[in-house]
Amino acid sequence: FPFLICIAVFGGLAVLIAWLAYFGKCSGGTSSRNICAGFGGGGRGGGSSSPCFPGDSLVEIKRPSDGAERSRFIYIKNVQLNDEVRSGLGFSTVYAFGSKIPGDGAPSVQMPQLQTEMGHVLETTKNHLVYAGKEPNQSRAVLAQDVMIGDLVRTFEGPLGSNVAPPILWASRAVAINFTKEEGTYHPLTDDGNIVVNG
Repeated sequence: FPFLICIAVFGGLAVLIAWLAYFGKCSGGTSSRNICAGFGGGGRGGGSSSPCFPGDSLVEIKRPSDGAERSRFIYIKNVQLNDEVRSGLGFSTVYAFGSKIPGDGAPSVQMPQLQTEMGHVLETTKNHLVYAGKEPNQSRAVLAQDVMIGDLVRTFEGPLGSNVAPPILWASRAVAINFTKEEGTYHPLTDDGNIVVNG
């Protein structure tokens, strides 16, 4: 099973590289850090088909420029290239952006909002992958649109923002699924392919 995940990750990376090679520099955005605005959606207007999070989602990061090993939380819209973001029990480097479209002037995107019994709320586009399953030890990557009430969603709890101890991996039951309209979409791509958003 880990071998299949590895093949899927490298296959996705190969598609990204081929896409970038075919289309050259991505369009959209004004920042030199905007590596690929609207990937999968055909430029700035394509945020709805690109897997993303709204800009006010929280991620845990460590930045070498901060001069400390201590982590902190920031909005996903403020993540930069080479930031180390929580990607599970550890951190992974952001090497590019699948999407980085600011909310000002961008079309709003409908997103499922998954709420868990432990109080986590995740808003993401319907085609984003989340870890969920019917049983605690059977979570796998599924599309957000396929998560059902009662499914167990992988979450993290514990001393986030500290180096005292790593967070604890939990499976929290989805108790509500709503739909929201969000402006702006962000999708930092990490070396290991994972990112923890809003816990």
